[in-house]
Amino acid sequence: MTPVAIWAFHGDQDGTVPVKFSRDLTAAVEKAGGKVKYTEFPGVGHGSWGPAYAEAETWDWLFQQRKTPAP
Repeated sequence: MTPVAIWAFHGDQDGTVPVKFSRDLTAAVEKAGGKVKYTEFPGVGHGSWGPAYAEAETWDWLFQQRKTPAP
């Protein structure tokens, strides 16, 4: 399980970092038993942080996260 909350964002038209990298990362975390949120923005290039930061849900999720002690 991943001890850190993960929400990955990627634009499906990213010409700098292939979207496959985020898809593979998400799959690997889930395969290892972790939880990850993944949002892929259609028609967005390398600047996926713009639409990600523009969503109120991103900020709500971010501020809900808490550090928990290791087991």
